[in-house]
Amino acid sequence: MDLIIPLGQKNTLAEYMILSEHAIMILESVENGPLIWPTVEENGVTRTKKYVELSAAEKIQADYDMKAINIIL
Repeated sequence: MDLIIPLGQKNTLAEYMILSEHAIMILESVENGPLIWPTVEENGVTRTKKYVELSAAEKIQADYDMKAINIIL
């Protein structure tokens, strides 16, 4: 999901919308804190879900959390 759209070129409105959406989601991640990963119980043991087990919305949030952390670092 790494869409890199260089600014300064003739970009379409859709490309600018994607950039704007990315910035908003990264900002929300910074303001609201990272996703609290859900847990699942297996054989009487509670563990954090793996990335592949997350819902589509949770995966998107996890991706943007990582991008926000990388920007901050």
